[in-house]
Amino acid sequence: MHLSVASAVGDHGGAEAITPALVALAQRGALGAVVAAPSAWSILERSGIAFSPYSAADGPAAVASIFEGEQPTLVLTTTSWGDDRLEPGVIAAARDRAIPTVALVDFWSNYRRRFETPAGLSLPTWIAVPDESARAGAIADGLPEGRLVVTGNPHYETLIQRYQRFDRDERLAFRERVGVPRQATLALFASQPIRALYGRSLGYDEAEVLVLVRDAMEQVAEWLGHPVILAVRAHPRETQTSFPSPTSKVALRSAVGDDGLAWALASDLVIGMSSALLLQAALLGSRVVSVQPNLDGPDALPSNKLGLSDPVYQPDQVASVLYRALARPAHSQVGRSAQRLRTVVNGATLRLLDLVVAASNQTTAAA
Repeated sequence: MHLSVASAVGDHGGAEAITPALVALAQRGALGAVVAAPSAWSILERSGIAFSPYSAADGPAAVASIFEGEQPTLVLTTTSWGDDRLEPGVIAAARDRAIPTVALVDFWSNYRRRFETPAGLSLPTWIAVPDESARAGAIADGLPEGRLVVTGNPHYETLIQRYQRFDRDERLAFRERVGVPRQATLALFASQPIRALYGRSLGYDEAEVLVLVRDAMEQVAEWLGHPVILAVRAHPRETQTSFPSPTSKVALRSAVGDDGLAWALASDLVIGMSSALLLQAALLGSRVVSVQPNLDGPDALPSNKLGLSDPVYQPDQVASVLYRALARPAHSQVGRSAQRLRTVVNGATLRLLDLVVAASNQTTAAA
């Protein structure tokens, strides 16, 4: 039977993770219909993947479009979470048609919430996860062990290939393009829609953390003996980011553009909360600090657990942690923990494709 893989693509991070596999399937002539939510559109467009746009108002009609024409042999989905998700309806529709599904988890958090619906769990046939720690976390979160397969995140594999030559000359050239002085101390703040997604349940939100970081960078600037620049990068799911006022020693600016990692690698320090951008920057050798003041609950950022980034949970310790991070060499040889993570990352796209093919063949054989 000819392999034909349809796909449902939800949020930005999921789109980044799944796109290398979609490109590979298209090159093999095995990519069927793709439907995508708005935050995924720019990722797919840059990769040349044709798709049908999805909105919550379209609902069932958009889901049904995946199954029109040639019947797919398998459906590959992302695993976004929150209201008005695309994937649960697609997984349920595929199940009704006895079509197997593979869902890709792109990050180390919210394992169960990605599959929860008002009617209960909507589980795919297989769930692909980034590594063994994610598999253990998913099991602890109540997902069935037998459905979990470690593939790695294909996006991280492409990042290493793309940015391994982002050297000093590249950083200086990027700074020149965006108007940052070559010798300036530049810190990047990676924002997230914490309040919209979690309310106050984590113990902090993005607005208060940004103010806390600005104030801490004021102290850091005094210790350094010169002003610093704090560039703020909005998350793809943030419609608006409010800037606090600059100070005499901390200039604030927007880190605009599609390439967040170029901003990270051109910065002297990357700061945020639990954004995937922090993990990616740490994997590529940046100095990274995760500021989660008065965190209520477990720390969801895997680079903190791996020792690739510096977590700080007490507000009065933020300035000292930022200063110490700046004192370390950056963009140097990647450490042992990062090498272990890279081992899982390498070959992620092929492992995901192998899972897709195996799941399709198993179903064909059973039929």
